[in-house]
Amino acid sequence: MSAEQEFTTSEAAATLDMSRPSLMKLIHARRIEFRKVGKHHRIPASVIQAFRDRQREERAAALTAIAELSNRVGQLQPLGEPNWPLRSSGAGRGGTSTSSNPWARSRTIRT
Repeated sequence: MSAEQEFTTSEAAATLDMSRPSLMKLIHARRIEFRKVGKHHRIPASVIQAFRDRQREERAAALTAIAELSNRVGQLQPLGEPNWPLRSSGAGRGGTSTSSNPWARSRTIRT
């Protein structure tokens, strides 16, 4: 995409993979530069590329922060075995259950 090219709001929203109303919120919040042609908004290609790059950097920073927090607090409970006591009886709406899954229900087939 060339730097001189301009996009309509619909084209820019499609390029950024977001809805047009979401793009308009960003425009009104002045997070995306634009120019007006009559009543219409035009967004330069360079602005769209800069916004994409900024979003990518923010996303990477957020993932790094989450990873650091996870390491500082300790690893989450591994998938598989829950860290709470399981019900001893399988009582519940589904009747008795022999599964170790507390949410599992036995299924009754009605004929």
